[in-house]
Amino acid sequence: MEALLIQLLNGLASTSSLFLAALGLTIIFGVCRVVNFAHGSFYMLGLYLAYSFSMRWGTESVLGFWGSIVVAAVIVAVLAALIEILVLRRIYKAPELFQLLATFAILLIISDVVLWQWGPEDLLGPKAPGLEGAISILNRSFPEYDVLLILLGPAILLAVWALLRFTRFGLYVRAATHDREMLAALGVNQAWLFTAVFALGSFIAALAAGLELPREPASLSIDLNLIGDVFAVVVIGGMGSIPGAFLAALLISEIKAICIFLGSQTLFGVTVEFSQLTLVMQFVLMALVLIFRPWGLLGKPQQSLPRALHSEPPLNPGSTLYRLGALAMFVLLATFPSLAQQWPYLMLIMQDGLIMMLFASSLYFIAGPAGMVSFGHAAYFGVGAYTAALLVTQLAWPMWLVMLLAPLGGLVAAMIFGWFSVRLTGIYMAMLTLAFAQFIWSVIFQWDGFTGGSNGLIGIWPEGVLAEPRYYYYFSLVVVAISLLLIRRLIFTPFGYAMRASRDAPLRAQAIGIPIKRVQWQAFIVAGFFAGISGVLFVYAKGSISPDELSVGRSVDGLVMVLLGGIQAISGPVVGAVSYVVLHDWVSLFSEYWKALLGVIILFLVLLLPGGLVSIKHRFSFVPKRTAPPGSQPLQSVATSATEVLEASAPSSEHAVAGEVILRVKDIAKRYGAFWAVNDTSFDIKRGEMLALIGPNGAGKSTIFNMVGGQLVPSSGEIYFKGQSLKGLDAAAIWSKGIGRTFQIATVFHSMSVLENMQVALNQARRQGVSSPEAEDMLAQVGLEHVAHRLASELAYGDVKRLELGMALAHQPALLLMDEPTAGMAPGERHLLMRLVKSLSLQRHMAVLFTEHSVDVVFNYADRILVLAEGRLIAEGTAADIAENEQVRAVYLGQRVLSTEAGV
Repeated sequence: MEALLIQLLNGLASTSSLFLAALGLTIIFGVCRVVNFAHGSFYMLGLYLAYSFSMRWGTESVLGFWGSIVVAAVIVAVLAALIEILVLRRIYKAPELFQLLATFAILLIISDVVLWQWGPEDLLGPKAPGLEGAISILNRSFPEYDVLLILLGPAILLAVWALLRFTRFGLYVRAATHDREMLAALGVNQAWLFTAVFALGSFIAALAAGLELPREPASLSIDLNLIGDVFAVVVIGGMGSIPGAFLAALLISEIKAICIFLGSQTLFGVTVEFSQLTLVMQFVLMALVLIFRPWGLLGKPQQSLPRALHSEPPLNPGSTLYRLGALAMFVLLATFPSLAQQWPYLMLIMQDGLIMMLFASSLYFIAGPAGMVSFGHAAYFGVGAYTAALLVTQLAWPMWLVMLLAPLGGLVAAMIFGWFSVRLTGIYMAMLTLAFAQFIWSVIFQWDGFTGGSNGLIGIWPEGVLAEPRYYYYFSLVVVAISLLLIRRLIFTPFGYAMRASRDAPLRAQAIGIPIKRVQWQAFIVAGFFAGISGVLFVYAKGSISPDELSVGRSVDGLVMVLLGGIQAISGPVVGAVSYVVLHDWVSLFSEYWKALLGVIILFLVLLLPGGLVSIKHRFSFVPKRTAPPGSQPLQSVATSATEVLEASAPSSEHAVAGEVILRVKDIAKRYGAFWAVNDTSFDIKRGEMLALIGPNGAGKSTIFNMVGGQLVPSSGEIYFKGQSLKGLDAAAIWSKGIGRTFQIATVFHSMSVLENMQVALNQARRQGVSSPEAEDMLAQVGLEHVAHRLASELAYGDVKRLELGMALAHQPALLLMDEPTAGMAPGERHLLMRLVKSLSLQRHMAVLFTEHSVDVVFNYADRILVLAEGRLIAEGTAADIAENEQVRAVYLGQRVLSTEAGV
């Protein structure tokens, strides 16, 4: 029991250390929402500065030791404030990927500054004066300094709590943590608040580092080694939750302490080395929390913030010139072995470059077209490499068989981890990929008997003719070229378009039948497979593999390559990988400070050239203004086409509704806590009928739409379509039943042309590739055939509404749901759109259920009207019936709205 008690006390001391290291990051993320990879660098810098000051001022006096720690922390805080003002202030609304890479660039720069100033050796700090000894607990020694740490953790927690609770600054911080946009609306200067918060967080990190001076040496690797631990604390506790950070640090530290205490144990005849599970358990806990409670143990769900996305040029299969350029590049790469006699190192660099091309391209596949940020892509690279190494060292398999089967290791890992990851979004998804990658790394790092532990595995060399480096280079070139062609081909298949659609507009993608989560999962699997191939090529090229190749650093390397080349171009990861390898392998021959150069380049790209190196030709070369493609007309003339379509079959004012019931809504309700958004509402709609659902704001109209469309699940009641229940079906499944949907705020796929938007919708309807003429016919039905080759992002809003309508009609639905179809449109555009819908309803015998605030639109185009108020149906009938209904008049606060506007 004495040993257990000592281990638990060690856990408490580690709790304070880990909590203090993570506290600053918790505060920064809670307010600024920045994924700060540089947090470990500020910690490291604080440790080195505290070491230098303590060595200069001496440690004989208490003031010299503790003063060194405080002064170091203040210097780090000032530096952090300057970095926040000059760099981070410009990227708060950028996508998480750009934030991560900017802070990683700062990490690289600080790392080389520390190397330049203090050198590569580890530096042992002094003991705290007066606390060099130990106390006796149950006849066992326990360091006096660790007792101080145990007390400091809760003390600083209370001090920070008091700061945030009883000061104006703390009030602003707490308000920003909950809703920083509202705080800005109240007139608080967000810029200086963020600067103060970033400086405070960095000050605490440096202070935590200084307190570790008597316990651990100052080391150049401490920045990246720390970041995985503090991310685990922040995620487990809850992003932005300070008590949560302390609880997470306590759980992690005590679990590790218990594992060390248990040591080697035999369970059911199997020997388990618990002491080797300390890292594994930390990341298992992190992954479990993200899967079951993504916002953390004591955190709250974070509101998604709008991110400023850079405009993206359309992807295209490439011209003949592009293909010739790719062929010329292949030929050029094939000539490098002939130059090996003059420059032997050149072929080694290009061998690395080829492997990194494939690794970066596999990451681009999910980060670019699929729009998912993975902080742990090195896991699939490493699993592929280790699978190959183990098949060789443990089973002595031949190389050809290993090359065929080992990449499946990356595929299987991506299949398992991706299934969980795609169920989250944004920063939660990114953190879960990091947790999985760190889990794999920790298993490999601590499983000495099987994976070789920190030493890795050696002796994995090519066989036969491939043992000659020149021939292995050619082999790698062919494998990489084929892989890149396959990746590129996939992007332009219906599956690739579905990925891009899911990224551009998830709600619209679901509404045309794209199963987003399944598509994203499949993208993970494909990316994992190609990452696995690159890992196998790597292990044979190097002859060995170590856990470093699965670390956070390798994953970030991949992200750097993608950004360096350009995340918005297929050629981006190839250019980025070559550039990165040249910087890493070539520049490092002449200078040991290559990381700082890379960091400066990354900052330049993030701040000034977010499109990467491949965008230079567009930014700095003359590009003539694009004109409309042959056969196109200016946007303002598009309305003429729609009018011509309508004239062919204008709807009769005496249209009579007749037909079978297509949709029956029976006693549906939706409850949020004690509030009923919709309460026991029933209605039906017949084939060919246009049914309007109106009511004041908050009446429950959109809630009903979302329940019918599959975006919400009813609390009670049933919805039947063609006699079949829609219970339990998501939006994509409901689409497949024959229900189309448009949204109040029209959404289309902005990175695609108008024609491609329609092709994506038709691909889902036909489950096969659709030719351009078929899509053009569909565009003609909504009057957009003349702008087929324009980017969807260039359309006027009225044309976006028509394009969305055309996509919703692609699978010939029996029922069309339209949520405020004319919102944001001019009066003339409103009637043009609704006449088009009326015409299509007549031609196709299609039922239309729509909500609308414009009463004149409702009264002129609806065959029947339902009126909602406070979640209940209060009236039903024709326009004349509704206009004379006293209860409806009371709801709308007078007669004028229902009489003069409608003209009745």
